[in-house]
Amino acid sequence: MKDNLDRGGYTSKIVSARDCELADTLPPERKEAEKRAKEYLARLLYYSEGAQAKRLADGLIDDLGTLDGIFDMPTDELISGGGLAERTAVLLKLAVYLGGRRIVDSFPLGKRYGEEIKELLPGLFLGYSVEVLYMLLIDGKGRLSKIECFGEGAVSSSDLYPRRLLECAIRNDAREVIVAHNHPRGTTEPSSDDIYTTKMLARIFSSSGIRLLAHYVVAGREVGEVPIGND
Repeated sequence: MKDNLDRGGYTSKIVSARDCELADTLPPERKEAEKRAKEYLARLLYYSEGAQAKRLADGLIDDLGTLDGIFDMPTDELISGGGLAERTAVLLKLAVYLGGRRIVDSFPLGKRYGEEIKELLPGLFLGYSVEVLYMLLIDGKGRLSKIECFGEGAVSSSDLYPRRLLECAIRNDAREVIVAHNHPRGTTEPSSDDIYTTKMLARIFSSSGIRLLAHYVVAGREVGEVPIGND
């Protein structure tokens, strides 16, 4: 495709016949989803970009396909690759961050969870472009009592994580815990460091009478699990 400036100052795209054929192969629900995504994103960008908002929104969705892909982009890439002004990139990240925090704040506490907990986890990591670790604390009656975030950075990058997680669990009188971290723009496949750290955490928690129920890895909307092991 080639860019062409029209008289309104917008950058329109010359679409080839092949591009039209590819567009026609998309299922109707996918076309409708992309249309809605472009509309919502354009509305948000309008407050900073004005008349350029629709063009920018269309370009980002065309390149990345989903809002999740855009939300997970680091701020500098939104500027350099997405063509957004710095103020717009910051606005977008703040909006996504606030949306994610709303999910955290409304996470149903005082409830027993089974496998359905995995459906709620992606919301915790919405908009993060770096690794973040969360711990879900479960009380003596099997109810989710608290959710704690332990900042940014790879789970295996600091020796402080095991101690901090254990101190938090003991301080909040947790009997069981669930740990979850994200792989930004990656897959749910656990790394060797993830597996090692999980086994270490299981031993440390066990020594204080606390059970590590699971360690989940979140990538976008997908949720995987790190094997805990029995040794």
